[in-house]
Amino acid sequence: MYEIIKHPNINWLGLKRPFIFVSVALLLAGLISVAIQGFNLGIDFAGGTLVTVKFKGTRPSEDKIHEALGKQGIDAGKVIIQPISDPTTGADTQVLIRLPLREPVQSQTGSSPSVGQVKAAPAQKTTQTPGATPTSPQQGGSQQAGGALTGAQTTQPAASPTTQPPPPTPAPETATAEGGQLGEEKRAILAALETFNDPADAANKADLNTVGRDRLQNRLVETDPLELVKASGQATATSEYARYADLILDYRDQSGGLINQISGLKNVPNLPPRLVEALPSHFYAGNAVMIGAEIVGPQIGEELRQRAIYVTLASFVGILLYMAFRFEWIYGVAAVVAVCHDLLVTLGIFSILQEEITLNVVAALLTLAGYSVNDTIVIFDRIRENLRFRRRDDLTALVNDSINQTLSRTILVSGLTFLAVLSLLIFGGPVLHGLALALTIGIVVGSYSTLAIASPIMVWWQQRQELRARARRRSEAGRAARDIKRKVAAS
Repeated sequence: MYEIIKHPNINWLGLKRPFIFVSVALLLAGLISVAIQGFNLGIDFAGGTLVTVKFKGTRPSEDKIHEALGKQGIDAGKVIIQPISDPTTGADTQVLIRLPLREPVQSQTGSSPSVGQVKAAPAQKTTQTPGATPTSPQQGGSQQAGGALTGAQTTQPAASPTTQPPPPTPAPETATAEGGQLGEEKRAILAALETFNDPADAANKADLNTVGRDRLQNRLVETDPLELVKASGQATATSEYARYADLILDYRDQSGGLINQISGLKNVPNLPPRLVEALPSHFYAGNAVMIGAEIVGPQIGEELRQRAIYVTLASFVGILLYMAFRFEWIYGVAAVVAVCHDLLVTLGIFSILQEEITLNVVAALLTLAGYSVNDTIVIFDRIRENLRFRRRDDLTALVNDSINQTLSRTILVSGLTFLAVLSLLIFGGPVLHGLALALTIGIVVGSYSTLAIASPIMVWWQQRQELRARARRRSEAGRAARDIKRKVAAS
């Protein structure tokens, strides 16, 4: 095997005191950071809002989306934007927006509101539209009514300083708590998406991609492009325009929640061409639409945290059993202690840097556990091989030689892995940032603990057992000598 360092002769166990100091310093720094500022838990654990947005044509850059959200009072620094492909066409036209959970506020009665209830916008009144059509099966189970999901509200001046949530209805738009966090975030995101439309259209017309059924019907009745009110009366006109509104929304749903051109409505059966020709005077097809929105509550986040802890503990038990079966149980204990050291140091650095902890980070930590153990097994395997031929040698010298013999392999494997995860950290983007950072830190700390933690623990225990065995032999020899003296004296 190619050797990076020719014939290394490093006294690794002689450096155990500096290594202990470094490890204790890192662990204490992480512990202090956790005590002072805690962890920056992501949506997966702390709860939050997940919103899927679809754009017409080429989607804007993530920076432009962040800028638009920031103008609506959303902390863009805590928002994660993940580009995704359209599941039906494969086009890169969608993004998944992750927003953190807001802190609940006290209600007027002094009690804390329910999960997701937040302070409403002070100068707006939300109008609900309970008649949206359901989504098509192809659009996914959690996505609601295509663009109609985002058209559930229009804002207008109101005297009331707060918005009261409406009573629940079976309609998709009101199935979620519009007066709570989800409705608050949707209003802000809707306002942000409007900035990607033509200002002239947005000022005087309604967006056909975000308007809800009732709003669409009312607008058709108000403008009366077919002059049905004059010809047949208000009731008949309202009924007819309601049917036309359903046809338009059905077409929108079948188009993946977004109408590219209003002229495409000419192909809709039973929709009068005269109505289609009149629509551009009062409506426009916006460039973006919200096609899915859901909230992850704190209770779900707590359950995910508990599962992550259980999975990690289960991995420790598995490592201990495997190492005890393959070597001795002390080897398993040493490996588990080293893995705990790696995970705690990595989590401590995440707390210090206030990096977000998500399920991706948990996956990275579990990967690190297996990676670190694999490196440790290589050294323990070499120690076991050397023990077959050098049983009378000093254990400290034997372990030092074993580490030096596998040093080139450790540097090659860890170095190449480090370069791979470092490139992922640099070029992987914000979605993979947490996973790549955890792997980058863990590779370095794991390689260090393999050399500086696992082997010294094993040597310390073996030497401790040897001292106990010597003391036991001396005690037994002393008792035997006393027994002989008593027998001689008795005879």
